[in-house]
Amino acid sequence: MYFAGERLSIAELSAASLDGHLVGLGEGFMPADAIETIAMRAASLRPLLGDTMAATLLSAAWIWGALDRPPARHSAHRAVEHRLHHVLSRRLVLHDVHLAVEGRMLLGGVWVSTPLHTLIALARAATQGPTRTNGAVPAGATERSTTGSSTTERSAAAVAGAHIASLAAARALVELGLADPDEAVAWLDARTRMPGKHAARALLDALRAHAPAARRTERPGGADRPGRPGRIGQPRARREADTSSA
Repeated sequence: MYFAGERLSIAELSAASLDGHLVGLGEGFMPADAIETIAMRAASLRPLLGDTMAATLLSAAWIWGALDRPPARHSAHRAVEHRLHHVLSRRLVLHDVHLAVEGRMLLGGVWVSTPLHTLIALARAATQGPTRTNGAVPAGATERSTTGSSTTERSAAAVAGAHIASLAAARALVELGLADPDEAVAWLDARTRMPGKHAARALLDALRAHAPAARRTERPGGADRPGRPGRIGQPRARREADTSSA
């Protein structure tokens, strides 16, 4: 990975990108002929996260291959127990919660929440907030203030969009076989007090139908849907693994 200000300036990196030698990835650039892997996507967030924060939520979903494009603003939890007081980037939203070591992995020199904990966090995010309908938010949902403020409408639309993205990413993690909804439900059931626990559990129950056939739990009431294939017939994460082992 190449980052502005290390070996090359942003102008030099941009010029190399225009010439076709580099392509943008995350917060940096990678060689145009390199394979985009999970570790490469994680490493691309090193300037934002350092070694004190872990990529979570939609950022982790993108790293694991559940999203094709990174979110506009990345999300992170603390990877250290002490509070962080330094100034953060506008490209980053820090959720001031410590992510325990069993809930994260080191990939490309960057902490990333595991697929299981990413699924749990996304399920909670998709079912929390003022605008929701049975765990999902309608695409056109907005909230109007008494004055009809366009700012309020944009804010409500952004919240709705974030909920929809969280739901889609959670479903993709399950369809790709990266995370098991049953394990996520068991993790939630072991916690007595947690905001949004019951709504997240209901969503995870619904996501069981999208698990790969080999992992799917037999449930009464009809056939389950098969997992979504990748662009060329394989899930993206599995294609990367096959390429890496070749």
